Amino acid sequence: MQDVIKAILRILEEGTPELQIAAAQVLGELHPSDAAVVKSLGERLGHAEPYISRHLLTALSKIGTKPAVQELVARVGDPGHDGDLVMHLLRTGGDDVVPLLCEAFDGADLETRLRILEILGGQEHPEVATVMEKALYEPSLSDHAATALVDGLVTAMPAAKLRYFKDRLKKALTKDEELSGEVKAHVLRVYAAADPKGARALLVKFAAPDELPSMRHAALVGLRGVALTPTMAAGFLDYLTENDFDRIVQPTMDLLVEHAKWTDAGVAKLRKLLSSRRDHLRLFAIRAFRNVPKAEVVKTLIHHLMGEIPAMSEAASEALAHNAKAADSLLRALTHEKDPQRARIIAKPLAAIGEELTAQQCKNLLERGCKGLVAQDEMGEVFLELLLAVRREKGAAEVVDKALRLRRARKISEALMILVFLAQGEHLDQEGRYQLALTRLLADGKPSMIEAGEVAGGDATMGYFAVLVRECFPVFDRLKKEAAVAPESLLRIGRHFAAGVGNERRFGADVLEYVAERHGKVRAGEEARIALRTGGL
Repeated sequence: MQDVIKAILRILEEGTPELQIAAAQVLGELHPSDAAVVKSLGERLGHAEPYISRHLLTALSKIGTKPAVQELVARVGDPGHDGDLVMHLLRTGGDDVVPLLCEAFDGADLETRLRILEILGGQEHPEVATVMEKALYEPSLSDHAATALVDGLVTAMPAAKLRYFKDRLKKALTKDEELSGEVKAHVLRVYAAADPKGARALLVKFAAPDELPSMRHAALVGLRGVALTPTMAAGFLDYLTENDFDRIVQPTMDLLVEHAKWTDAGVAKLRKLLSSRRDHLRLFAIRAFRNVPKAEVVKTLIHHLMGEIPAMSEAASEALAHNAKAADSLLRALTHEKDPQRARIIAKPLAAIGEELTAQQCKNLLERGCKGLVAQDEMGEVFLELLLAVRREKGAAEVVDKALRLRRARKISEALMILVFLAQGEHLDQEGRYQLALTRLLADGKPSMIEAGEVAGGDATMGYFAVLVRECFPVFDRLKKEAAVAPESLLRIGRHFAAGVGNERRFGADVLEYVAERHGKVRAGEEARIALRTGGL
């Protein structure tokens, strides 16, 4: 085997480019443990052409012995593609690589140390945290180390180690006067991630206006997700009027936007923000009112709901949708609105708190909706859509019942309009669709005595019935009980379906037989008997 290895190494030095590449690949697959092989690969790397270097590096990675990994670590700071490949190979090299990277860290140049930190940032080896903590206090490395710690290394620490780590961070923040402001800000970021609840008091302190902007920014970001007292939250509102948007104002808004409890002083400050000339402050205040379910803010929110700025209108809509005390005011605004588009804007948050509407208010929606729909006023659709959103199946049943009352009062076209509206919104169950089919049949009136073959295609009325027949709804049994359906209309149904197949044909035959027997002395009965004979039924 040694002779084979030696032959491959000679090819690696003296062969053609193709053979050199093949030799490097073979060495990687053979995994030789001889340190001399690793040394030869390292020496070849020292003067390797670009076409072979990546194969040599890959071979060292596959060999995976300590000397092979050390060769890779020594080249982690190489520029260009070779350095990038080494980083990739080391990042995927497993736990055996980490101690060697940590060992090389102290003596490396700045660029190499940055690359080592980048590789270690994705590892959970116990030694990684030690290197990261060391780098955290070096100005040129602090940002990279803090990011790696915050992104997961802190939470991966064992509990005992984390406890001492937090103590060291707190001591650095409170007693180390030699740390620069930027480094201290990064330490604060890590401390917030390591101990979110325990760090709250210190974070609030460092967020104060008398601290450096970088410290304040780190503190405000660190407080995100930490429960604030109502008094703390009200105090933070003062930061929103400062001029440093990126470091102070934006993180403060991110911190407070989900705060749930506001003091009276906080509500007063939010009201004041609504008069600001800055759009982002007005928008923030509206969003914050989402968590102020008080009646006195409803009028303000409705004003912005109907404003011309879409973002503020949407924010007001969401806030109102979480305020149960807004139901009456929204309904009042809706009933006074004449423009359907504006009315739909009002109806959106009202639908979300619709359980606050009384039975009488829902009844008024039903009556006004049906009246407007029949009058072809789009506002009628808005009222009915709101009712259906609030009461769902129960609301749909109430609208169907209203249509049936109109039909019984011989207002068939009005009833049909309401039922068609429900069908278009897919609010009808089988019973509702049967009532729609029946109402459509009654609206068609008394059909002329025409032959079955002359019935025009695309008959919408028969289409309604056909779907029910296919779903095995007892259409025939129900039609026999409908006194309002004329024999001629039944004849029309029978002829249409008798020309079909399967269930539809049997249904048509049943209807024709019924008409022939029940109405045998009128022309419809005679026509039914003829249809049965000619159709072979």
